[in-house]
Amino acid sequence: MPDFNLHTHTARCRHAVGTDREYAQAALSAGLKVLGFTDHCPFSCLRDVSDRMNPEEREGYLNSIQSLRQEFQGSLRILSGYEFEYFPQCLKELKQRRQETDLMILGQHYDGPGGVDFGVVCSDEAVLRYAELIEEALAQGLVDVLAHPDYFMLGRGDWSEACQQASIRICRALAAWDVPAEINLNGIRYGLRQMTQGKRYAYPWNDFWRIAADFHCRAVFGMDAHAPQQLTLMSERIALVRSFVDLKGLRLVEQWDESLLKKGARR
Repeated sequence: MPDFNLHTHTARCRHAVGTDREYAQAALSAGLKVLGFTDHCPFSCLRDVSDRMNPEEREGYLNSIQSLRQEFQGSLRILSGYEFEYFPQCLKELKQRRQETDLMILGQHYDGPGGVDFGVVCSDEAVLRYAELIEEALAQGLVDVLAHPDYFMLGRGDWSEACQQASIRICRALAAWDVPAEINLNGIRYGLRQMTQGKRYAYPWNDFWRIAADFHCRAVFGMDAHAPQQLTLMSERIALVRSFVDLKGLRLVEQWDESLLKKGARR
């Protein structure tokens, strides 16, 4: 069982529930030592009603985390962060978000601001674009953890040669930059889906993780919590994931390691 979770949302994203303090309390109850708040990153070019906080909520978000950090000092280490999409036209803004937080995790849901969700429709061409955006974000030094790298399978019905090539590109880049990939524990919520390969969870997807193991990628478990009580389900979800995903060969990090925060380590 890991002693940290770096993928935690808040009600500001409009599809999560619970107060910030309830997440911290649930993390303590689950035996965690480190909790990273990484709600969906706001962008000045987007006004959102279902996916992320809006820019004017950013200050309150960061202030709330700072307050909790003081309240739980000595019992739970709390980190501030965002889950962000890499949009090249927003690079300056993303660099600013990186400077104001402890942690940035890349969750490449969309191909651009207001664009197509890779988890809804993901053609072979789109999955290669998904890989390209991830490669660029890693090269820009923006990423501490790559969230649900196999997210694209949610928008597909099969694993194709393009999926294989995209995954090789992603894992090669992760290994080159020594950035860990997240084994997401919340993709299970979508249930078993009828795929060409049979009934499978969309993610975690075993073929991707075999490739990651071939590159000896670092990996972490992430709850992707959208409700406080989900943090108490980590051990149960990990056991389920281990039943259908082969994790051998990965450099799996389960105890908190400061090297997960490369930016923080440089301070």
